Amino acid sequence: MIDSPGFAPMRLRRFLLPPVLLLLSASLLLESGCQRKPSLPPEVIVRVGDRMITIADYKHYLDRNAGADLAQIAPAAASALLDQYVEEAIISAYAAAHGEDVSAEKVAAAVRNDPGSTVMEKRDQMRRSNVVADQLVRIPAYSPEQIRAYYDQHPEQFDLQERVHARQILVHDEALANKVAEELKKGVAFEALSAEYSAAPNAQQGGDIGYVGRGQLPQVFEDELFRLRPVSISRIIKTDSGFHLFKVEDYRPAGKLDFASAEPLIKTRIREEQLNRQMADLLVRARNEIPVEVFARRLPFTYSGSLSHAEAE
Repeated sequence: MIDSPGFAPMRLRRFLLPPVLLLLSASLLLESGCQRKPSLPPEVIVRVGDRMITIADYKHYLDRNAGADLAQIAPAAASALLDQYVEEAIISAYAAAHGEDVSAEKVAAAVRNDPGSTVMEKRDQMRRSNVVADQLVRIPAYSPEQIRAYYDQHPEQFDLQERVHARQILVHDEALANKVAEELKKGVAFEALSAEYSAAPNAQQGGDIGYVGRGQLPQVFEDELFRLRPVSISRIIKTDSGFHLFKVEDYRPAGKLDFASAEPLIKTRIREEQLNRQMADLLVRARNEIPVEVFARRLPFTYSGSLSHAEAE
């Protein structure tokens, strides 16, 4: 059967649109294509506002702040550290949006003075420092009555355990350890031998590790330190990290820190607690203002943090 001239066959007529509708459909398709978000590079794991954070950025953060490789960190800890990193980026973005930015010259100078740092890292740090300084001036003054009340209400914080003031020398050669021990027996100052021979980070400070209580050091060190009387030297202790010698400078029995000694500490704690509350409030405001998306499927660990996941990754 042949259809009448000027009419499409019945099987085709319902698929043919008038020219005006065809143009409208094309326009809608073009508009939809323009509104579609551009695809993100595969290395991006978090978006904070317009800022893209890559897996390389996060690994650099871990190296600088945790001193560890991502592969060495458990998923729960990696998630918590990622949240911390992103929250710092949120505060940085919030600071810039509210007039707490830092000049490019100051950022560049900070990077030059800290080899291994990045411009983004230093800019974030300096912006956050400005925010903290601004929050500190907002902390209200506290009265002597408040300080006394804190001391009375938190007695457990001022209970002092048994402790010793100690110094350490660490060397990696047994013969050198024996030589140092002989020098100490001859009366050579522990501090001088520490500065000359010790491989510990505090060598130039005479090996001073301050006051330590039970449970703060490996058991083999603790047993030796709490056996010694003040101003006496330990035997050589061998561990996987080398050969250790200790000097006990002072011993203090368990007791309670009196109010006069505790007062400076209380002032610092009250100030820190108030600052933490104010920064937490500011972070809530910042998160409400600055959109954040974590692309959890791109992470090399199972993300269990508190930040919102991106729907499409």
